[in-house]
Amino acid sequence: MNILHILHVNHLGNGITSVVLELSKSQRLLNHNVRVLNLRSNAMDIPEFMKCPDSNEFQKQLIEFIPDIVIFHGVFYKQIREYTKILRTQNIPYIFEPHGAYSFKNYKKSRLKKLLFWNFYFKKALFNSKGLIFLNENERQNFAIDFKNLSSYIVPNGSYENQDFRLSNVKGNESVTFLYLSRIDINHKGLDILMEAIRLLEKDGELNNVCFKFYGPGHESDLRIFKGLIANMPENISYYGPIYGDEKDSVIRNADIFILTSRYEGFPMSILEALSYGCPCLVSKGTNVAEIIEDFDAGWVVESLNPIAVADTIRKAIKHYIMKSEELRHNAINASKEYLWDRIAKKSIDVYLKVLKDK
Repeated sequence: MNILHILHVNHLGNGITSVVLELSKSQRLLNHNVRVLNLRSNAMDIPEFMKCPDSNEFQKQLIEFIPDIVIFHGVFYKQIREYTKILRTQNIPYIFEPHGAYSFKNYKKSRLKKLLFWNFYFKKALFNSKGLIFLNENERQNFAIDFKNLSSYIVPNGSYENQDFRLSNVKGNESVTFLYLSRIDINHKGLDILMEAIRLLEKDGELNNVCFKFYGPGHESDLRIFKGLIANMPENISYYGPIYGDEKDSVIRNADIFILTSRYEGFPMSILEALSYGCPCLVSKGTNVAEIIEDFDAGWVVESLNPIAVADTIRKAIKHYIMKSEELRHNAINASKEYLWDRIAKKSIDVYLKVLKDK
């Protein structure tokens, strides 16, 4: 099968970038021909992606590659209207994977812009597609657009198995390291709530044996706000900027607890990566992975996203981690094995074949 993935991303730190990179690799290992087009003209060069910013280049790619199916990842890029029209004229089936876009909470952010985008760019493209791929049932239930006349499928994100994960050596009063490794987006990622929770812990004198390390890219406005918050914190709460590759692997391996308190997510790759390294996770319900964490006892879930609840959950996590870190790390590994990329790739191929059969 010839599979064409389309996305609109700027850098390696983007979650969709990581998903499409790993999914396309795993699909190739199943002996499928896979090509990835990045529609963003000013994006950094990613060797596995081919830039395709205009319709002339897109039509050349279609002639050269002859895709059996096209998957649009994310939705907020203007080329969607023109490119889907080209696909319809050539009778090439396409499907959308929104990755959390147009969830009820996401829709509230810049609502007017998203309403205009829906009417002028996305509406016709969606209702002439072969359907939607969601990352989990929660994303499907929280999709703000009525899609009852369209087919929908679930294909989660994945992770790789790590054979040499580190067992914790935290004992007694040794420092516990919390790791945040995601985009610096104050509202989306709930960083305002998290920083206020940390401030409450500091006020109560509970940060002496705790370390918070923040990594990730972000827009200039968010970074300015976040750096201002960090500047007023003790030195054991630090921001280090974006990291990739081996440096990223090393940081995750040496963390004790991964933390993500997002207001909303699709299916965060960062959580799956952390679990694959045996790193238990403290998450909000908005991350959409709370059920996984609870089912495998692989971390802690914040019941209500407010500073007091987050601070209480951090306290509980520190206590539990010191008591049973080895058990928690094994549980995290077991949770990640349910989402290995080879399994996810096979599931995705089954969905594509069904789409083609329905065509």
